[in-house]
Amino acid sequence: MSIQNYAAGDIVFAKLKGYPWWPARVENDKDIPTEVLRQKNKSKGSLYTVLFYGTKDYGFFGPECIRPFDKETVKNELKAKKYKSKDLELAIRQALDPSLNEENLKPTKRKGTTIKKEDERREVGKKRLSMEIDLEETKRCKSLENESMMTVDVLRGTPEFKKVYRTRHKLQKLVYEKEAGEIPKEDYAKISAIMNEIERLPITPDLIKYTKIGRVLGYASNYCFDENEFNINQHCSHILKNWKSVIENSHPLNE
Repeated sequence: MSIQNYAAGDIVFAKLKGYPWWPARVENDKDIPTEVLRQKNKSKGSLYTVLFYGTKDYGFFGPECIRPFDKETVKNELKAKKYKSKDLELAIRQALDPSLNEENLKPTKRKGTTIKKEDERREVGKKRLSMEIDLEETKRCKSLENESMMTVDVLRGTPEFKKVYRTRHKLQKLVYEKEAGEIPKEDYAKISAIMNEIERLPITPDLIKYTKIGRVLGYASNYCFDENEFNINQHCSHILKNWKSVIENSHPLNE
């Protein structure tokens, strides 16, 4: 099958590992900030530079990780409510009507120094461009008061947060956004081992909230696993039930 070529300005879907196909616009490398281009030059192979709708992050992808954005198909899928995430739905609506967010998507208005500052604010001590799409996290951080933001930043720097986040990431790669039959049976043992690891985590309501481990666990709980010795669905439900009582008797950071 021939590989389709894309030009600057084309609206496409791009696939970042661990996330659903996300709407983006192909960019001309001459128009992107120097800091972004420097990151691309470190990559090997021929890559397209895209700017994601919604998150406004840049990404670099080979043709195998990009597919066409067919407006009529997307409109029908919107009507059928096939997009589970509200943030993904918002990004898709912006892609269908770029005028909704055109000013914020102009690369010439995103200087390299600005991107760097945003990156440093998200992860203190790390100098890298954000390649993760986490729109709810971005929106929540913008709405928090300064004092609450500082408190959350402190939480993210703790060993407990990092441990829960790493565990969530391992589970996410195996179960997140998977359709029925997509998870191979040979991964069941890995998922079960991660579930056991989750039960041993030093969990708190704020760790559940800000690492989003509960959302990923919810995907695992709702997935229709084939009959297996690990009882993954029941295991997930048991953990979520225990966490519910923890949350109900807590006071989150931003309350």
